Amino acid sequence: MLTSFLVRCPHEGCKWSGSLIPRKDLEPWHGQLAGAHPTVIFRCPRCQAEWRGQVFGDDVKIVPEETAVH
Repeated sequence: MLTSFLVRCPHEGCKWSGSLIPRKDLEPWHGQLAGAHPTVIFRCPRCQAEWRGQVFGDDVKIVPEETAVH
């Protein structure tokens, strides 16, 4: 089941905010530990930049680029 999240693009100068569904590829879900908060990837519809977030129930917290695992 796909869920949308209220998010704001973290990229400097963009300022877009709204409801987004994470990217459909399953790559971010690989290697998740049981009980860990899933990591998802969003793509901004305005600037087309991508960012990662961790899901906490109905909320998502942005994962800073310097700590994001690639």
